[in-house]
Amino acid sequence: MRCAIRSPYWLGLPKKMSEPLTNPPSAASEIAPGRHPMHPGYVILNGLQVGTSIIAIGLAFLVTSGGWAWLVQGASLSWIIPIAIGGLVAIIAVTSLVSWLYYQRYRWEITETDIHIYAGIIIKRQTHIPFQRVQAIEFRAGVVQRILGIVRLKIETAGGATNKAAIIPALKLAQAEILRAEVFRRKKGELSQGTPSSSASETEADRLVRQVGDKLGGLRGLYAEQYDETSEIEYEYGLSAKELVLSAISGDHNLVLLAVLFGGLTQLGAIAPLFNLDEPVEWIVKYAIANYAVPVLSAILITITIVSYLLGILGTAISYGGFKARRRGGRIEVEMGLLARQYQAVSVSRVQSVVIKQGAIRRLLGYAEIRLQTIDALDTNQQGGQPRRSGVLLHPFVKLARVAEILSQMVPDYEERCGEAELRSLPKVARRRVFIRHVGFFVGFYAGLATALTIGVNQIPTEYQISALSWLVAAVWILLALLTIGRSVAAALWYRQAAYAYNSKMLTIRQGYFGLTTTIIGKRRIQWGGINQNPFQRRAGVASIQATTAAGVVNTTTTLRDLSHAEALAYLDWLRP
Repeated sequence: MRCAIRSPYWLGLPKKMSEPLTNPPSAASEIAPGRHPMHPGYVILNGLQVGTSIIAIGLAFLVTSGGWAWLVQGASLSWIIPIAIGGLVAIIAVTSLVSWLYYQRYRWEITETDIHIYAGIIIKRQTHIPFQRVQAIEFRAGVVQRILGIVRLKIETAGGATNKAAIIPALKLAQAEILRAEVFRRKKGELSQGTPSSSASETEADRLVRQVGDKLGGLRGLYAEQYDETSEIEYEYGLSAKELVLSAISGDHNLVLLAVLFGGLTQLGAIAPLFNLDEPVEWIVKYAIANYAVPVLSAILITITIVSYLLGILGTAISYGGFKARRRGGRIEVEMGLLARQYQAVSVSRVQSVVIKQGAIRRLLGYAEIRLQTIDALDTNQQGGQPRRSGVLLHPFVKLARVAEILSQMVPDYEERCGEAELRSLPKVARRRVFIRHVGFFVGFYAGLATALTIGVNQIPTEYQISALSWLVAAVWILLALLTIGRSVAAALWYRQAAYAYNSKMLTIRQGYFGLTTTIIGKRRIQWGGINQNPFQRRAGVASIQATTAAGVVNTTTTLRDLSHAEALAYLDWLRP
């Protein structure tokens, strides 16, 4: 349990908090007794974060609102720039002052039984976290934090998924590692020495990727100090060179870059008035478009594709570089990232389900992403108050043949999951319902819009009609036909792939269109389950089954539609203790 105690003191430290602070321990020792401050780099980081946010908002305003065009057209900058710089400096100064006051009044302490955190400027708060209630400890470091060698540490407890996590905003990396190891060591009562053996099948490319990841991932910054974990590693793996490259190629970065490209093209209307093209230049531009549009557009498309793949590989290397996942006693540890580094450590008992996800390209290549859905505490201080995506990424891009090995070593309980041969398909009546749900409603709605557009164009008097409108109507109907075909294929694939199975301990639900998502849930992890029937399902004699776990910061429900009513009732019986 965690208890938060508000102090009556408004300003200044309480008596106990004004006691002399213990000097931070060296990396080679355990955490010294007494209260410790956070790292003073917190003040610098907060000021930089506010400053960069304001600059980013200003640039976004200039780009998206056409404000840059106003500047280019001769607006006087003699009074704008000083005011903008002065306002930025004032905001950063106020933020830094508040951050300094918070830093002065923040203390953390580790005792024989629990962790204590003392914080607050006006309203004082004391948080006590018993070791046995700690379920996960993770820390993250952005680029500036890595340069300084400090991290932001988050402690999650078993007090409920919607509880706010306890945060130490700035801590030396070595101190964070010592604290995490000490908490789990005291919780589990384990202390041993060991070193994982390297894989004999490691290729030269994989060795190079691992060495680069170890070097860049091991950059500990100015204040981090060195640290060695003493608990035995039972199982460990990383990301090979092949997996790294294929992960980049199979990503969705192409769509993102195309969206950025089209977003830039929308600004052409604001750019054109700034240039006065004379008639010869205008004629050359029109001639080039009329005669060389296809090769030019093809070259642009090929260039964008090549650049997007290169940027995708670079982005994947930055995100997943130095990826390591390991099983150490009763906890799973994952770290990744070359620039911004993320460290996660979660108790195996906190795992609620396993999700094996394959996108369209990954499925063709025979690879998948493995993610553990875990109970997560709410972190309102991260990314504008939005909680991060729940769970732990066990492997971003792994061969399907290795999934069983990884799960058996990292989460042994899930070895008893249902096999492929045990999966049951949906009844034939579900196929008709899938097509109605995914094709019928879509075609009916958009065909109505296309019909209204056609009638509206035909109502325009002949002398005002232009050929472009006829082409627009034809294009709308062609697009509707293509989308109908695509959704029909997707519906057929969904029906063919949807399946479920359960045994004495595990429930497996598989569904998807061109990709595939398989969710494996332990029976003891299901908080509640049930079946649903709408009037159309009752008429067809089918029902939907649901299983809700405590994963995420709110409950997570996995649903499979259109089982036969008898099978849904059998699932309901299986849920009973």
